[in-house]
Amino acid sequence: MDFRRIIDEVARRKVTGFTGTIDEDGEYYSKIYAGSASMGESIASDYHGRFLIELIQNANDVHPDNRSDGAIEVVLNLAEGPFGVLYVANGGTPFRPKNVDALCDMGLSSKPPGESIGNKGLGFRSVHHVTDVPHVYSRASDAKADHFDGFCFRFAGSDDLDRLFANPRHRELAKSDLPLFHIPVWVSEQPEAVTHFARQGYSSVIALPLRSADAVADVRREFASVRESGVPLLLFLSRLASLTVKVLGPDGTVEDKIILERTEDPVEIGGQLLSVADLGSAGKYLIARRTVPETEMLSAIQDGIETKQLHKHWEKWEGDGEIALAVRLDAMVPQTRLYTYLPMGTQAVSPFNGFLHGTFFPNSSRTAVDASIKLNALLAETAAALAAATIATLVSPAADGASPSLDHACRANAVVDLLAWEPVDSLATDAPLEDIIVEQLIFILGVECLGDAPIVPALLQDAQLLGWSSATRTRHWTEEGEFFGADAAARNAPSTGVSPIWPGLGPRIVRLGKFLARAIIGYVDRPRDQERVALVVAIAREIASGKQSTMSRWSGFYRQLPKFLDRAGIGLAGALVLLDADGKLRKAMTPAGEVEGKAVRRKRGTVVVSVFFPPARRGGAQDEDDLVLPASLADNFAFLSHGLDWYGDLSEAREYLEKHKLALEFDRDVILAQLSRIVRADGRNATRAAGLRLAFQIWRGPRTKGRAFKLQAQHRFMVPTVGGEFVDAREAVFSRSWPDETLGPLIHRFIGSAPTGSADIDALAARRLGDRNHYCFKGSSGELWTEFLAELGVQKGLHPIRKTPPASIPARRLKDFSFCEDLGIPETAAQAWRADITEHVPDAFKLKSSTGGYILRGEILWLPGQGDVERFTRDCLEHFAQLIIAWLEAPPAKGWAIDVHHHHFIHDDARDWPTPIRSFLRSSAWIPADQPSTEGTQHVTVRARDIWRTEDGERFPPFLRRPTIPVMRALERVTKGQAGELLKRTGMSQLFAPDTLVQQAAFLATQFGSVGFDRYFERHFLNLYHRGWHRLATRHTAGKLDTATAKAPSLIVVKEGNGFRTADLTPAGSPAVYVRDTRDDTVVSLAEAAGVSLFDAGSGDAEAIGRLMAALYGDRVRLLSGVGYELIADGQALGEGETVPVLSLCPRLRLFVAVALEALKGADYQRLPADRQGILAKLERLLIQRAGMIRFKFDGVDIEGDVEHRRAFTVKLEDERTVVVTRVSGAFDWQSVDDLLPSVCEAIEQQSLEPNLRLLLSDIRYSGAAVDQEPDLEGEIEPLADRLRLGAQARSVVRDTLGASIERQSPWLKAVLHAAGGQAAIDAFEEDEAAIVQDVGRLRSFLSLWLAPAQMDVERVLDACRTSLTISELREALGMDFAVLNHALVAVGEAPDTYPEVHAGQLVHFIRDNDRAILDCLRITHAGALARFEPAPGYSAARDALYELKTDPAWLIQFRDVPELILAAHVDAWLLSHRAPALAEGGAGLEPLDEVRDSNAAMTRKLVATATPLVRAWCVKNSATVPAPWIDGDGGYSSIRTVLDKGGAFEFQTLSETSVIRWLAILGAWPAGMPESLDRDVLGIGDKDLDAEHARVRAEADARKREARSVSFNGRKIDPEEADWPSVCDELSATLSSKLLSMAIGSAAKLKPSRARDKPRSREEDRKQKPPPPPSRAPSQKTDMIGRLGEMAVYHWLRRRLPDQDIDAAWVSGNARPITNREGSDSLGYDFEIGFRGQRWQIEVKASLSDPCAFILGETEVRAGRAAARPRSGTQYWIAYVSNIGTPSQARVEMLPNPMSEEGEAVLNLLGEGLRYGFVRVP
Repeated sequence: MDFRRIIDEVARRKVTGFTGTIDEDGEYYSKIYAGSASMGESIASDYHGRFLIELIQNANDVHPDNRSDGAIEVVLNLAEGPFGVLYVANGGTPFRPKNVDALCDMGLSSKPPGESIGNKGLGFRSVHHVTDVPHVYSRASDAKADHFDGFCFRFAGSDDLDRLFANPRHRELAKSDLPLFHIPVWVSEQPEAVTHFARQGYSSVIALPLRSADAVADVRREFASVRESGVPLLLFLSRLASLTVKVLGPDGTVEDKIILERTEDPVEIGGQLLSVADLGSAGKYLIARRTVPETEMLSAIQDGIETKQLHKHWEKWEGDGEIALAVRLDAMVPQTRLYTYLPMGTQAVSPFNGFLHGTFFPNSSRTAVDASIKLNALLAETAAALAAATIATLVSPAADGASPSLDHACRANAVVDLLAWEPVDSLATDAPLEDIIVEQLIFILGVECLGDAPIVPALLQDAQLLGWSSATRTRHWTEEGEFFGADAAARNAPSTGVSPIWPGLGPRIVRLGKFLARAIIGYVDRPRDQERVALVVAIAREIASGKQSTMSRWSGFYRQLPKFLDRAGIGLAGALVLLDADGKLRKAMTPAGEVEGKAVRRKRGTVVVSVFFPPARRGGAQDEDDLVLPASLADNFAFLSHGLDWYGDLSEAREYLEKHKLALEFDRDVILAQLSRIVRADGRNATRAAGLRLAFQIWRGPRTKGRAFKLQAQHRFMVPTVGGEFVDAREAVFSRSWPDETLGPLIHRFIGSAPTGSADIDALAARRLGDRNHYCFKGSSGELWTEFLAELGVQKGLHPIRKTPPASIPARRLKDFSFCEDLGIPETAAQAWRADITEHVPDAFKLKSSTGGYILRGEILWLPGQGDVERFTRDCLEHFAQLIIAWLEAPPAKGWAIDVHHHHFIHDDARDWPTPIRSFLRSSAWIPADQPSTEGTQHVTVRARDIWRTEDGERFPPFLRRPTIPVMRALERVTKGQAGELLKRTGMSQLFAPDTLVQQAAFLATQFGSVGFDRYFERHFLNLYHRGWHRLATRHTAGKLDTATAKAPSLIVVKEGNGFRTADLTPAGSPAVYVRDTRDDTVVSLAEAAGVSLFDAGSGDAEAIGRLMAALYGDRVRLLSGVGYELIADGQALGEGETVPVLSLCPRLRLFVAVALEALKGADYQRLPADRQGILAKLERLLIQRAGMIRFKFDGVDIEGDVEHRRAFTVKLEDERTVVVTRVSGAFDWQSVDDLLPSVCEAIEQQSLEPNLRLLLSDIRYSGAAVDQEPDLEGEIEPLADRLRLGAQARSVVRDTLGASIERQSPWLKAVLHAAGGQAAIDAFEEDEAAIVQDVGRLRSFLSLWLAPAQMDVERVLDACRTSLTISELREALGMDFAVLNHALVAVGEAPDTYPEVHAGQLVHFIRDNDRAILDCLRITHAGALARFEPAPGYSAARDALYELKTDPAWLIQFRDVPELILAAHVDAWLLSHRAPALAEGGAGLEPLDEVRDSNAAMTRKLVATATPLVRAWCVKNSATVPAPWIDGDGGYSSIRTVLDKGGAFEFQTLSETSVIRWLAILGAWPAGMPESLDRDVLGIGDKDLDAEHARVRAEADARKREARSVSFNGRKIDPEEADWPSVCDELSATLSSKLLSMAIGSAAKLKPSRARDKPRSREEDRKQKPPPPPSRAPSQKTDMIGRLGEMAVYHWLRRRLPDQDIDAAWVSGNARPITNREGSDSLGYDFEIGFRGQRWQIEVKASLSDPCAFILGETEVRAGRAAARPRSGTQYWIAYVSNIGTPSQARVEMLPNPMSEEGEAVLNLLGEGLRYGFVRVP
């Protein structure tokens, strides 16, 4: 065959055919070529990105169908041409002429339909993307040759067309309109790369010279797509065995290489031929194939041709069609794909989890298959039927063992992949393909529906084998884990009825589930609730019955339960799945029953067991958490196992079971409600006791761990009584053995003191709770039992009982109260009730009907014993009153009134009566009280209204009638919240109640006027009395007091002379009483001096007092505001004598006032002006006039003489000057200032400042500061502000107030001026200073002139001077240099700003931080001498003097903080003065000081312990003197070390035993003549010598101890360990002085103020004053004995002074026992407790052998003192100071005030103070 001639002929025909379409004018007859060219380019575009696949497809097509060893090689050779050449070689059939024609004619492929992959011949055009001139080389035959000898051609390019078309017009049209690759051109030359393929045996090669670098990139992308396609390229290319793709670099080396290989093995199962294709790394695949008969293919093709969907070319179809399915056996495919031999585009996805190949007719880009084409639909339906058939084959028994490649797992994966079809857009059919699968499977497997088909892979019962089950009996089992995972489900399939789908399917399960859900109506994918429940029950049974029923397995079971069951938990109701505390399975609770309150209630005929979780453990404690149920209760209760961590690891399980009500949370309310129901239903005492103890155990659990739990009303239990019976806890009352707070002891005393024959009290006695030692209450603390029983309802103290009235009471019996007989109310009590009703209920007995019955509706409360109160003794009455008060702390809301109405006329004939208890409390006398009288205190019993309680309710004034002490204490314990109820129910009077203020004034005046009033309390009384009048005045001013109807008290308390009395204003003609109604203190003082009767309630609101008194008493009173007076000082009218400004006498007053103003409170503070300068201005203008004699005229009467009690008077003169005249005869001192304060406050109109000013004055007067000294604002503002507890804002206001005047800061202005302009600026300023500082404008101008050159802002300077209170603040405000400002201050004559304390502190800190280095410098200085064993005392002297090093005075002006370099230089200079090197030079070569000290201390201690007995024994034996250091009581260590230290040896270097002894000898501390050795042989010391020495040491030690603890008493020593205390007590009694024993108890010691007023100390004196030496540390036995002697002295004194009191009982300390035989306590804080002056006195004894005028308070004593110092404590705390107790005849007892009180602080100096702290560690 002439291959070239054929090519030339084809070319000629192409040229002729083209030119034949062009007319003579060069125009087309038809534009078919132009259209063809356009179509070709469009087709090429469609194949963009697939040209390599198309070339491979063409290469595969040329391989014969009966071969499977075909090969294709694709090579990108970058070594050829400018951009490389792409070669595609194949070993198939060589090119034939028809193949040439097909390439040249678009769409005219030579491959018949059905014979090959490509059916249109269009794909080759896609190479145009990368090349312009494709080359084709082919062999002539199958014979192998060294070059290609068949068709070898390329396609014509532009140059070729120039040669082929002579006509220019034809040439032009050919270049523009000829189709791609249309005219072949013979190629004669074959490059080496081409012939290489020929030699390899390839039959054809396509060579594509690449157009550009972009083309190279496109080729590389195509290569990458082969590698990364994600689908197996050779899967359905059964003709091929390999495909090689590689890249050769420019140097010919292989850069990249891809080899795809393929083998396929047939597998026949049950008549169906399958195959397994192994694609190497691309995986193994199961392939099922089926042919479509040729007749069916042709019929479908014909339909496509007729509908214009297929080209007529398809009419040439020959043979059967083909379908193939492939699923991967060894993995999931990452993506599915449709194939037509080769994979189609990525959009062409398969409808199942695999690959579908068919002889489809795809679109031109091979990205989809149009299923509307009948041919494609036929193939798709055939594929679905093939899938069903293959599934049936794989699940058949015949498949077992058919192929090693098809084990159970592979088949399971394959079945699911083939089964789970889903609709896809790339193969959309009219009818779902999955329907065909379902129909075919039902048919093939012979089942009624797909759900019955055994096609689902499932785990079998032994959880190891994979089998087949139906969809209805399998579930997707997602649970994992040991207990509810797929293995457990498979193992228990008989119990659940379902098996888990084989988990090995992995993600395939989801796709399977979706398919089955579409294919089966009602398909259940996941296990049903009942199936989950069945598995849980089966697993629980399995664990319980197994040998490994351990807590860990149960924990795992419950841990996984919530997640597994999810919402199916309710299904466990009634199932045996709960492990109880006994290790048995319990049924889970059912929702059928309800719990009482929350627990389960009995259903009729059944018993529902309540199952509870155990209590939560805290901190691992188990003692009270593991509840043990009595056997009698086990049928009704169960607790889940305590061994499981329900509140930790299993908390989720617990919450789950609780949520579904399968078990109840450990709810003590629920448990106790159930328990109480059972106990109440059981009449046996044993059960009641067991139930009570269990209830206590349940209740106790949280209490022992600090958590709160309260019993509820439904928790009703029975408790034992003292008689042995059990009663409802709410009826019982605590008895005597229970704590005091239960009132049990009080109830016992009440019953014991009550008269006999009282039915109420007898019944109360029978209800008393059993003894604390009753067996019911064993096993826990009494406090917990007490709290538990109280919560159960056991009553504390006395509680009312309820009396039941008759159903109806006749009117007659109701009126005369005879019905009370029916209620058991005694006659006297009934009449008292009736009297109260008559008093408080108007028309109570005006019954509208005399016939018919009346009904009493409501609770009739009766207090046990109220009917017998008249028979009570005083003790019984006290107990009774205390019990009532305790009950009234929380009284019931009901029971105070009853409704009384006619049984017919319910509304018209009705009224409310108080109940008997209400009437009793307010109208009967039941409070025992003490009434002051001339005969002493009288015991009376009064009504509650006759007792006046203080406003705060916490105390009763001792000067008024008040309850007995026990009752008073009970009332004082009533809280404010409870006081209202107490007053409401009893009618007790309360001081300062608004509605009873007038009665209060009358009552108080009567009490004051009584002959029994104790004038000791006069001041307290007057405060109380006047406060009441002020409140009355306030009400009168507000219009809330009608003076016309108010009954004015006839008696008022007035001052007359130096005392107070009551004045009766009722008699006509009685002298008028003057009433203070003015703030003018002068006229008040004059009235007092005149001796008139004066009613003075104080200056506060005095005008209102005057108006009130005038309204009440009219002309019987005279107001001071209308009284004239005149003052004469030293014969001159006030103001005419010499006056001086007050600030010239005491400049500090300005500071005091500024600070005190900001400490005002309430209305006083609100009245202050915003600018405080006005007040200070008044102070600055205030004048002082001194006078020796003052005379005055009062209310027209001349009165002469000194005004003794008034030191100063304030008068405002006619010229508006305010003058304070004062009697100051001597020097003006701080006492003079103190005397002036009231008048000064009056003058500046700030009377409320006086207390604050006096506080400030009390501090400063003892500081040593002179009265006329200017204050140090920087140093004094903060302490004064601290004293008045001012806040930050208030302190800021003080500073603003004090710093507001610029004149005061003129020295600072001068300093700033000097810093800016030098002395010239100062000279210019001082020339006209007075005028400059007064004129702000002039001041600014002047300052600007001098400050501007220094770049200082005038306003900033002025503001700094005005607002700064200290130089440091000024310096910081202006940013000035410290030294510059200080030098300027000195230059203008002002004190510089210095910080000596700061400098001293810096120096100390520097020395402390560098002390080791400094000491090393000293050590190195003396090292040489010490090495030669020469003493160096200079070292220790210098070392000890180091911290005494003083600062350099020059630093004061220069530095605020001294630089560290300066400090170092200062220390270096000091070192130099001690001939030591500087710090930088150091002490190199020395041993570390700390190591030397530690080593030498240990060595010295060891040597002293060994040497001391030897030294002493040697000295005794040799008659030598023992050196002093060896005699010390501690064995001599301290002294020996001191000797070594002073000699310098101790800190030089580490010492050996020998060197220590050598040094001691050198320093004179070693006995003279004693060998320097500790060898006993050398010393000649034997055992006897040492024994004798030890005996001497012990004897000396004992003697020292005896001497130390012994006390000198009456001239002899008494050892407290040998004392005969009764004899000592008797001796003391006989020798105490009569003066001591006769001293009055209430006589307080006369002491000076705590700081002497007449001898104030300066600050410097304060600094020099050393603190008092600490008390010597005497042995405790000695101090105890001294204390006991002091208490004995006080004991004898009290017995003498209080013969009616039991002083034995009053002695409460532990020292009392040897004398009184009573146990005492030393933790009370006092030694004696007595009653005196109606109060409780606590006395702490402080004794001393001498008279140190000092004592120490311990912690308990401080606590007791503070408690007594509280304003309403009702307790007096005193120190009985006993001095010289060792000499009883000279001993004194002095009563000192409570150190914690204001009185004590005024006279007792605090010499030292210790604080005791505690802490708690974090666990």
